[in-house]
Amino acid sequence: MNLDALQNAPQSLMDAVQFQIEKDLSLIGFEFQKAQYPHLAAMLPELVLVIEKAQQERPGLLLKAVVRVDLSQSQWQKARNMKGELAENQAKAILLRCFQKVYSRKSRGAQ
Repeated sequence: MNLDALQNAPQSLMDAVQFQIEKDLSLIGFEFQKAQYPHLAAMLPELVLVIEKAQQERPGLLLKAVVRVDLSQSQWQKARNMKGELAENQAKAILLRCFQKVYSRKSRGAQ
């Protein structure tokens, strides 16, 4: 999963993605520490930490939050089976899905 390709997205889009992630992960009490992030990859470290914590302390709530993010079971399983750090792969999946949701809404609204 490559987040670098999205580094030049407008700040308004990044703000909307940030809001969407906070909304979807509100079940596990997640809020970003900064008001704005310049690109998706900058959001990743905080997401990794909250996913690691939720996996240990509240795995059931994490799965409910994943449902709110609208990741399918196969997408979530794919993230689990990828090489590398589990929480990082899951955080990337959440980031990209929230980006897709926001981008789709904005694209439909622009038509």
